[in-house]
Amino acid sequence: MMRTGTPYFGRLFTGVTKPKVKTPGTDLAGIVEAIGSETTQFKVGDKVIATTDLNCGAYAEYISLPEDGVIVKQPENTVLKKQQE
Repeated sequence: MMRTGTPYFGRLFTGVTKPKVKTPGTDLAGIVEAIGSETTQFKVGDKVIATTDLNCGAYAEYISLPEDGVIVKQPENTVLKKQQE
């Protein structure tokens, strides 16, 4: 729905005639590239997973998120598995 705008009632949230946000995406995984001077929970190089909720922007190359947002360090024992056919 977020990408296609259907069903049409969803456009009340995403934009009636055109998308409200130019960069879509709500879920992301990445590596912290920089931190603010008052950041205490994360450091440069941390692997993180996060969501932007309806603010979108997760498909961008870089995104700035608040430290107290929905963002956590990726567990070190995380293993990505190939999808079974």
